[in-house]
Amino acid sequence: MDGGLITLLPAVIVIVFAIVTRKTFESLLLGAFVCCMIAAGKGCITAFIDLICKAISDIDVMWIVLVSVLFGSLIRLLRESRATWAFANIAKRYATTGKKSLLITWVMGIVLFIDDYLSIMTTANTMMETCDRKKIPREMLAYVLDSTSAPVCVIIPISAWVVYFSGIFEAQPETDYLGQGMAAYYSAMPWMFYAWICVLIVPLVILGIIPRLGPMKKAWKRAEEENKPYSDYSKKFNQELSEVDTEGKIKVWHFLLPILTVVVITLLIEDILYGVIGGIVMCGILFLPFRILSFDHFSDSVIGGMQDMIWMAVLIVSGATLRYGVNEINMPQFVIDAVSPYMSAALLPVIVFLTVAVLAFVTSGIWALPAVITPIVLPLAAAVGTSIPMTMGAIISGAVFGAHACFYADVTVLTSGAAKIDNMEHCLTQLPYCLLGGTIAAIGFLAAGLALA
Repeated sequence: MDGGLITLLPAVIVIVFAIVTRKTFESLLLGAFVCCMIAAGKGCITAFIDLICKAISDIDVMWIVLVSVLFGSLIRLLRESRATWAFANIAKRYATTGKKSLLITWVMGIVLFIDDYLSIMTTANTMMETCDRKKIPREMLAYVLDSTSAPVCVIIPISAWVVYFSGIFEAQPETDYLGQGMAAYYSAMPWMFYAWICVLIVPLVILGIIPRLGPMKKAWKRAEEENKPYSDYSKKFNQELSEVDTEGKIKVWHFLLPILTVVVITLLIEDILYGVIGGIVMCGILFLPFRILSFDHFSDSVIGGMQDMIWMAVLIVSGATLRYGVNEINMPQFVIDAVSPYMSAALLPVIVFLTVAVLAFVTSGIWALPAVITPIVLPLAAAVGTSIPMTMGAIISGAVFGAHACFYADVTVLTSGAAKIDNMEHCLTQLPYCLLGGTIAAIGFLAAGLALA
């Protein structure tokens, strides 16, 4: 259907309702239901149920859910065995201050560039205890985790993000002159303004050069003055661990071997799902024969870790439901058609960045959206004489902004789950920094477009 301006209504409702109520799940379902009302009228209830079923039956959505809940099992095993404490004891030798702890977290996020999920879950599991001891709010930890996941994955060309985007760009005849394979992607890397800016802002925030803004300032005050790394609302995500005596048994390699197993298998098979399964199996090999965990305790930890991530899985499915809903009413296409007449050689890069950023933020269509917009935008860029690499950089920058800022994007939800805080608390505390990075990136694309026009 082509509903015009009314297609923007669900997005407005979701954003306003989420900010006012701080309820992600309810906001997503309300937005999806409004989409069904627009598309189906009186048959909206049936359409709504069909939409949920469509999201649940989506193989890609279920893959994300499965990876997430299994990561929950791996994290619970490492925590129950006290393996994370063994590594934290090593880390605290260097993380002597809060700033050093966060800088180490930032560096780890960059080093683990292979996969954004791997970066988030591994770094959180490694540094959470150390950051808690230094009175660092979990919201700040989550911001660092989120800012060094997707942004790093696109600027270091060895990741699933890079393979995906390079495939989209290579299929366009406008990129033929840039060369074969990864050559087109490499040419776009200098123009990925938001990704570069996002990563570089983090140490400036850590060192206090960029001040603590809005809700993040309040989170720091709570952590420093009340010694509460997370809010009372997030207590439900931080259950006390069962007591287990591993004194003298647990060593740092009990932590490192499962993590390395995840990394190696992910690299070899190019699927992090198999990597995290391998990490759980390695935990069994290390913990069961040496009685670090009993079989009952091991099994309970696997199930308990899955339960820890159930709420996150629900958010991922409800986010997919809204995404299907806005696609059903053709909202992304309406926005693209609305801004296309205003594109010129000078303005096209910044308009493309802002359009993709807004659509990715609203729809969480981080993967699907670039595939839709690239065949429209690159021929337009070629026609008006805009730099093709810069235009590709604008598309990627907009998608990364969506992954970073969207309340219900899989990366955002995974980050709040890894940091064990409420999803909206994470989103609202990092949003000012996302908007700061987005503003700087937009100015960069405008200046570059004008300079090269």
